[in-house]
Amino acid sequence: MKRRTYRTACSLWGATVVFYLFSAVSIVIGAEQGASADNQVSQWERAAVNYEWAAMARQDAAQAMLSQSKLLREAPYDTEKEHRKNMLYAAAKDSRSADLESAAGSSYDHAADNWLKVSKRGKNKDDSSDVGSRNMARFAKQKATIAYQRAAELYELAAQAYFDSGEPLKQAALSQKAARMREKLAMRQ
Repeated sequence: MKRRTYRTACSLWGATVVFYLFSAVSIVIGAEQGASADNQVSQWERAAVNYEWAAMARQDAAQAMLSQSKLLREAPYDTEKEHRKNMLYAAAKDSRSADLESAAGSSYDHAADNWLKVSKRGKNKDDSSDVGSRNMARFAKQKATIAYQRAAELYELAAQAYFDSGEPLKQAALSQKAARMREKLAMRQ
């Protein structure tokens, strides 16, 4: 991951944590009030938080797989057959990592949609919690874009590994997935 993208992701993550703490307090207050509209807003907030947690867990798993892939790529080998085997395992891990990043992007998009619902259901559009919800939606969209970018790069990495291993059909499948991610990214701009 590029240094700038990583820093952006970390700063977005920090903002997310702060807002979760704020949301937890507002959820408790909303539960005490017991109003139906507040309960609905509370459910949208909780759904958004759960989507973001799911996305972060997927990204953690993707990172772990990517580390394993790197070890396989750099592992010493005695025969060309052993090298090909390592590259195939690495490509499979890269592909699975890309799938997880893509799913994380989708979860972040769902979270953004829920944050916007929270914002629209708010009583006062100038309310600071309403502004916070809109900011959380914007942050979630940015994190989704980062995840999709990462997925595209990982699909391309896996496609290259399959090409190097002499697996043209697997290369084609991964190249097509990379193309779909690139199209998705183009439509987001």
